[in-house]
Amino acid sequence: MAARDLSWGDVRLVELDKLRPALVLTRSVIIPRLSTVTVAPITSSVRDIPTEVRLGVAHGLKGESAAVFDRVVTVAKSRVGRWLGCIGEERKADVRQALLFAFELDDDSLQGSNAGT
Repeated sequence: MAARDLSWGDVRLVELDKLRPALVLTRSVIIPRLSTVTVAPITSSVRDIPTEVRLGVAHGLKGESAAVFDRVVTVAKSRVGRWLGCIGEERKADVRQALLFAFELDDDSLQGSNAGT
């Protein structure tokens, strides 16, 4: 079987603090031109907080898990391994909201900031 091209939304095994699943966040169109990709680590310790997106068996994981957007990291493509599954376009809004919240770019964070100081 041919290797599956690396794409946005892939759930892959990635060498981080240890080998763990992670969600690929880099735009698919640019991945072939880069030596790195940005990923959100996935954990089985689900906390149900705004910076997490729930994932599970339907996404190639062993059980209930969450992509953690407080811990987004960029890694060399050589550290990205086997394809486990993927999320679909229908989850982009969830990913977007978690990223905006994690980086204090959501509307709630902007209203509470000291924008003029």
